[in-house]
Amino acid sequence: MKNSKRQRYAAASCVLFGLMTLSVLPVAAHAGGTYHNGMLAQAVQPLVDDHTIAGAVLFVAGKNGILAEETVGKANIEKQTPMSRDNMFWVASETKTFTTVALMMLVDQGKINIADPVSKYLPEFASLQVAQKQADGTTSALRAPVRPLLVENLLNHTSSLNNDQPFRKHPGYALKDYVADLAKLPLTGDPDTKFWYSNANFEVLGRIVEAVSGVPYADFISRNIIQPLGLTNTTFWPDAAQRARLATAYAYTHEPPGYKAVDEWVPVDLPKDQLTADPAGGLFSNAEDISRYARMLLRGGELDGHRYIAAADVRLIGSTHTGDVNPQEHGYGYGMMTMSMDHGRDKLVAPGMFGHEGAWSTDFEIDPQDGLVFVTMMQQTRYAKGKSRNTVYRPFWNAAIAAFGHSVANR
Repeated sequence: MKNSKRQRYAAASCVLFGLMTLSVLPVAAHAGGTYHNGMLAQAVQPLVDDHTIAGAVLFVAGKNGILAEETVGKANIEKQTPMSRDNMFWVASETKTFTTVALMMLVDQGKINIADPVSKYLPEFASLQVAQKQADGTTSALRAPVRPLLVENLLNHTSSLNNDQPFRKHPGYALKDYVADLAKLPLTGDPDTKFWYSNANFEVLGRIVEAVSGVPYADFISRNIIQPLGLTNTTFWPDAAQRARLATAYAYTHEPPGYKAVDEWVPVDLPKDQLTADPAGGLFSNAEDISRYARMLLRGGELDGHRYIAAADVRLIGSTHTGDVNPQEHGYGYGMMTMSMDHGRDKLVAPGMFGHEGAWSTDFEIDPQDGLVFVTMMQQTRYAKGKSRNTVYRPFWNAAIAAFGHSVANR
């Protein structure tokens, strides 16, 4: 990641972007399904041509396998490296969904109840205080919270936990120690009174998984999710070969107009003993692995005869639990973003979709209505004015639903 070429502006971005071409990979369709050659990449290609993104990997899957996989643009602009299905990506907050699945495994075993106070599993949270704010923004006296902090408040970001010391900025911080220090900070409000998206929620959940299972967080994820699913390119610690396949991350710059390669926040070259696995955003993966993982959720928590979590768990995590406390366009379930047609989404985007995106514009979505999974893999940190990651997601989702959304084979 620490490459001088990745620290400079793209010298001839307009020319390089103009040379970008889409790639369509031949994939066997489902029995009874249809493979629409190039439709997905064609929907996204204009966003490469106008410099919105450098490139992307696009996968669509049904319950029984991959329906289409296509690539567009470049993984590295300076080297003119085409985007490939094998490229690795920092999937960042998609990690939260793995943490959620891990927690639900323990719920299914009767070891955790999400309606319990967090202090039942982590006693250091027994004496939480709330910081009362004055009109000028200063803090006055501390008081006890009106209601206890529950596990479900962590799952749907209604905890009011203080996140002044982000875990990722302290790569060697042991999870146990970080969470213990977090418990000493006052809450920013009463639990269950506001939606505030915070990595701290899932770092505490990761610690609960450790404390209840008696297994280190990363080992639990590996033994119970990554290895059984066969996710050979999903890891908290990419090896040298995987690091060589990482797509370059870019940020849009206004002066001069173009893109700058970045590697902020992601110390991928640190050894395991210096980089603690972050339950809120530490995973790296590729499109094929994320598609397989998402297919397990689409199938109600089961894949290839192995049950990971109960079907009722999947319905629970994919349903909105933020009610009136979330002012954003999307709702939030348990570790999953949720959406409906009530929030100005494109008319072809199906209600009931749920999934999660990462800070650098990776995303997976599960569409139970159409029996589909959509996986978008990019590495983009900032966009031109008026553009965002949704500028890319929506045309891809719509093209995928138009192509595959009515296929009986997906059911």
